Amino acid sequence: MALGLDHLVSLGHRRIALLAGEQSLMPARLRHDSYLGLMAPLLAQEGIAVADYIVTGRFDLTSGEQGLKRLMALPETIRPTAVVASSDQQAIGALRAAQELALSVPRDLSLMGFDGLPVAAMITPRLTTIEQPVAKIAQAAFALFAGLPERTGPLR
Repeated sequence: MALGLDHLVSLGHRRIALLAGEQSLMPARLRHDSYLGLMAPLLAQEGIAVADYIVTGRFDLTSGEQGLKRLMALPETIRPTAVVASSDQQAIGALRAAQELALSVPRDLSLMGFDGLPVAAMITPRLTTIEQPVAKIAQAAFALFAGLPERTGPLR
């Protein structure tokens, strides 16, 4: 999340919203909490309540579409100029909503996804996404578990 937000800030964005995933899911919660910690001070400088910039849904197309429409319904003076979606599917749904609203991505609105799904490179415009190196994460997790001593009793 920090990598994505840094990129958007480097492009000049200060009003960056989040399409969050279900908070019962750890990846969604971690992305939400990271966004909150990084963006709350920046949005406060802009006079924007961070809660206005977070729309929670699911990691799917419909949530992205509905979420972006909700964000674009904010008054023009505080409408986000960039949106980070917690999944590529949400970002693709948001892209569809942007097209319905006659917003050009990236001219009128910057949009970033999360996961690095191959489909992100196949849509127009191509989706900027934060890639999750799943194979490397799995290897590291296995190496950690493989190095743990064996347990003979129940886990407590």
